[in-house]
Amino acid sequence: MSSKAAAPPTKKRLFRLWRAPVAWLLGAALAGGLASCVTTQEGPQASAEETAPRETSGSALAAADSSVRAVQLYAGEDERRLPVLALGTGERLTLEFDLMAQQGRPLSVYFYHAGRTWKRDPAPARFLDGFRSDDLLDYTSARARGVPYVHYTYRFPEEGDVGFEASGNYILRVTEQGREDDVLFERPFFVTEEAGAMELHLDELRRGTQPGLAVRPTVRYRIPAELGRSSFNFAACFVPDERLRRGRCVERPESSGPRRKLTFELPYRESFAPGTESFFLDLSRLSPGGGIAGVNRDRTPYRVRLETDHADFAEAGRPPLVGGQPVVRGAGIAAAEPALSAEYASVRFRFVPPGGRKLRGPVVLAGSVHEGPLEDAPRLGWNSAEGYYEGRVLLKQGLYEYHYASPDPALRRTLSQSRPPARRRYAAFVYYRDAALGSDRLLRVRRSQAE
Repeated sequence: MSSKAAAPPTKKRLFRLWRAPVAWLLGAALAGGLASCVTTQEGPQASAEETAPRETSGSALAAADSSVRAVQLYAGEDERRLPVLALGTGERLTLEFDLMAQQGRPLSVYFYHAGRTWKRDPAPARFLDGFRSDDLLDYTSARARGVPYVHYTYRFPEEGDVGFEASGNYILRVTEQGREDDVLFERPFFVTEEAGAMELHLDELRRGTQPGLAVRPTVRYRIPAELGRSSFNFAACFVPDERLRRGRCVERPESSGPRRKLTFELPYRESFAPGTESFFLDLSRLSPGGGIAGVNRDRTPYRVRLETDHADFAEAGRPPLVGGQPVVRGAGIAAAEPALSAEYASVRFRFVPPGGRKLRGPVVLAGSVHEGPLEDAPRLGWNSAEGYYEGRVLLKQGLYEYHYASPDPALRRTLSQSRPPARRRYAAFVYYRDAALGSDRLLRVRRSQAE
């Protein structure tokens, strides 16, 4: 079904912000879940005297509307690539998502420039080359037999439409057509100059009494000639690449040599805790096997039962790298157009906590199976008779990473002993505070994987 113009709906959506009570965020951080910008301790056994890392998230992003699913934003054609665009290269970013509706309608996309702490800059048009908004007209009704949806694809920048004049952090907002405040979702991305020479090193170390090895990243950067010799106004931010807005930044680099080499080393106490003990879900084939216990195709949506996850059962292998968003096109789905042919299924998760005993506080399902902030993550219900948590999530066929989050430190402690920590990729961003621009330029980006 080709796209057709339609009148915008009259229903007004509320602009929902990623906010949560501080107490819940602290508990979620102990379980390794996502959180908004708060002061946290990573790991359930962090020493009380340790200084909590300072993370920069800036202004809130709008949570995804319930009608939106399977949002992906990536560079080029690879769903696992970070959404990083290099100025002057002709590269493009790809945005894909599903609108859970029988028929599609034109939508709009807006762009905002932000500083390195994600605080949005005023007058966003001055950072752009061309228009600061565009229409989303490339949408197609799905070919799936079950749950109906409309798939949207948008690639940018496009000559003559939206372009980028300045480097830095950007926020993409999708809205109802022509209505900037009627928000469906927002996503972060980056535009870099790729200026200067940069190296990223990851050192593994023990931090306090927490299990596993923490990661302490270091960047070595050579200032390009056009920026002079001063080391002032430079900063580097480090992020696990599935949490792009939770950077830990170093503002005072060490400088050395006549060529003005800068070294940004994250303080020991702010090193990243071991990767969250994750589970891998291959939902590319809706048939028993590979972690799927059973499938019922007689209902809409299809019903999928996963094998039970046990906190106490030891696992030998590490889950493959998926990232913070679902992988659909690269999942191996047997279809010519996986993004259009993939089915949605109601997937049942079942989790036996340590010792089969109820944990303190709620247990939620986090990772790429969830489209929004942790406080909105699916809560699992407790079955006291059988000693397990259980819940269902509507998911598109594809590859996912997920984990169970709870404020009870017993969960993280047990999982860290029974499962190997997930592999983590880290990204480093070097910024320059430009007085003339009135914001932060993004000079260079590097990415590396911890062993």
